[in-house]
Amino acid sequence: MTVFETDCTPRGYFAAGDGFYDPGTAKPRRVHTLYNPPGNGSAELVITDFREPGEKLTVPVVPQPEDCF
Repeated sequence: MTVFETDCTPRGYFAAGDGFYDPGTAKPRRVHTLYNPPGNGSAELVITDFREPGEKLTVPVVPQPEDCF
């Protein structure tokens, strides 16, 4: 799987069992887009997310980032 940042620069390429940490405190907020190219088999993403009670899971981003692939 490839993880892209908001500006479509690749953050990294991840294989089964790999992971990364995102502190989520960067300003401006980042949008991560994940892409699993055809032929790579199925992929599953597991996220562990820590936040304050009542804080929303999604951070709206306007305008939306461009399509990276």
